[in-house]
Amino acid sequence: MTSPLTINGYLTHLKNHLTQVFKTDLKLVNTVTIHRGRFTKDELKTVSVNAPSAHIALTGMELIAPHATNVTDYNLSVSITIITKDAQNKPRETSAQEIIGELTTRLPLTEFDQTEVITNIKAQNLYTGDINKQGVMLWFVGFNQIVRLGSGDKLYNSDAILNTAHATTTGHGTKDNYTKASQKKPKA
Repeated sequence: MTSPLTINGYLTHLKNHLTQVFKTDLKLVNTVTIHRGRFTKDELKTVSVNAPSAHIALTGMELIAPHATNVTDYNLSVSITIITKDAQNKPRETSAQEIIGELTTRLPLTEFDQTEVITNIKAQNLYTGDINKQGVMLWFVGFNQIVRLGSGDKLYNSDAILNTAHATTTGHGTKDNYTKASQKKPKA
């Protein structure tokens, strides 16, 4: 790993990469965004207008190793929510399967600058009767990646702490674990 990132820098880098692959190259999605986590019914109605779409969220972070150089290695848990809807000659199930298939096969080969390889890739269909009534298909793809964050005080700004607070609303882990990891400064 080389120069450190901020959390928003990492998420933006991931968004730009997925936009290139899935919107520009493969033309499988219309939109790639950064989102806070899970969707409410109202949000799902709003974002499904742009389906098929991919929405990236930080869902957790675990402190691995603080360094004396004011940088810290974190194991980030990231999710990508895929939303599809029926289109001419392509049902939402088919669109979702194409996107999930490409995403799960391409993520292990993806190497972002300044980061470690992606691990623990998992995909899950989030079908419910309520989601079906909205005419969409919802899939979750999750993975972990070790990232070196921070440069001086960049890691400890409100940006990092706010993003970490959003992760606590997803139901993964406890608020105390995330808050402690996000606010702990490495030893000099």
